[in-house]
Amino acid sequence: MKKILVVFLVLAVAGGVFAQEGSWSLSGQVEIGTYIDFDNEPDPDINNKEPAVVRSSGYHAPYGYYDGLNGSFRIGYSLGGLEAKVSINTLEGVWGPSTISGDVTYDGENYKLQMLSSLDSLIQSKWNVDKLWGYYKLLNGLIHLEAAYNSRDINGVFWTSDTTAGFFADGNYLDLETMKGFTVGGPVTDVFGKNNQALNLPGNTFSGNSHGNYLLANVELENLNFGVLIPKLFWDTRTHGANATYKKFGGAESYADPDDRTYQAGAWFPKDLGGGTWATGDAQLLVADVLKHMVFGVKFQMQPVEFAAQFLVDDYAVYFGGKVFFGALTVGASFMGIMAPTDPNGDKDDRNIIRVGGSLDYSADAFGAGLSAWLGVLGSKSGDNVSQIGVEPFFFYNVIPTHLRFRADVGFYFNNAYNGAEKDTEASNIVWALQPQLFWNFLGTGAGEYWGFGTGMIVRYRMVKEANNALDISFKLSF
Repeated sequence: MKKILVVFLVLAVAGGVFAQEGSWSLSGQVEIGTYIDFDNEPDPDINNKEPAVVRSSGYHAPYGYYDGLNGSFRIGYSLGGLEAKVSINTLEGVWGPSTISGDVTYDGENYKLQMLSSLDSLIQSKWNVDKLWGYYKLLNGLIHLEAAYNSRDINGVFWTSDTTAGFFADGNYLDLETMKGFTVGGPVTDVFGKNNQALNLPGNTFSGNSHGNYLLANVELENLNFGVLIPKLFWDTRTHGANATYKKFGGAESYADPDDRTYQAGAWFPKDLGGGTWATGDAQLLVADVLKHMVFGVKFQMQPVEFAAQFLVDDYAVYFGGKVFFGALTVGASFMGIMAPTDPNGDKDDRNIIRVGGSLDYSADAFGAGLSAWLGVLGSKSGDNVSQIGVEPFFFYNVIPTHLRFRADVGFYFNNAYNGAEKDTEASNIVWALQPQLFWNFLGTGAGEYWGFGTGMIVRYRMVKEANNALDISFKLSF
């Protein structure tokens, strides 16, 4: 309670100081949801009755994303390029890193900065940085130079096009669950278990970062841009966002000689800026942790075509993607692969780790449809391996153009698994998924999906063979 009073006192004083200039804004949101699982099976060896269960949930929570139900209030002030906001949240992670957070952004046209932090932590003199980054536009905008201790979300911003083949996220390979003895994820979408990633797996490219730590330089010409991302250049033990560790595929941290790691643990600097003590172990290895994880990228755009490519130094990993635009129809294709994989000890790994895919997307005012399809391969002929063909069509229709959208997603996943040369008949199967949804915009400002309106209701039903049979309902209210 005392922390909240301090925040309001600061706002009251600031309001008096800036009352004559700039503009103030108030906004808030409440999201309350329920998740009903009709076929729950916590432990079939103990209880195979599979009773229905229900619990609170937010729209993005049930299927491995983020945020449960929440209430948020935000007050903002803007003056020229300055925008300052204070947010109060019932849960962490919606508009800020904590229940009370402060966010300051300044856009100076040819440079920009942002700092976002937990105010309740700062009031208690605790270190907290949720976003701390900035960029310069040099030589009349020719060069974009960005330094990030804890970055903005830059997924899809640099050197990307079609990402159907993407299996990289926030500085790490998407390595998910264990399926019947096979490690799946990455190029093979996990479609097993309650927390499956069926239907629109949010993969990305090597430049994808959310709260990343890096230095990025990009040359921006009219139809061409290219550059380099150097990760962990500003790293320390307080970095708590993604990219705090870059990992090898399979979840293990990047390898280095054991003697190097011993050296790293004893590395020191004159002062630890956080606590004022002599610091040890607050370091990264320049070659193994930084230079080997650099990403080089290029993107070319000239209507109706775009093409993007990236190269990750570690294990010679590559990404290629492109799109062709035909009015309301977009055709895309992409490839991602680890061309010379190594294991966590740095030895050569004979696994194939690749994914190739394509997409079609048609969107008109009241109707849209699309399709994504891929082939993913993970494993080696001498050991366990699994391949997957996935097909995910969807369509939406604005039943009432001002209020109501219906959307349906369907998935078919053809899995083929081997234990060496012997086929695993249990893991080699076909999984299907179905997910219809209704989005109702209460204010009638246009039919859309979750981010398209602030006040309304969403009803979703998801059925995945041998995994999910659940209904969830979300109520959104905002001002």
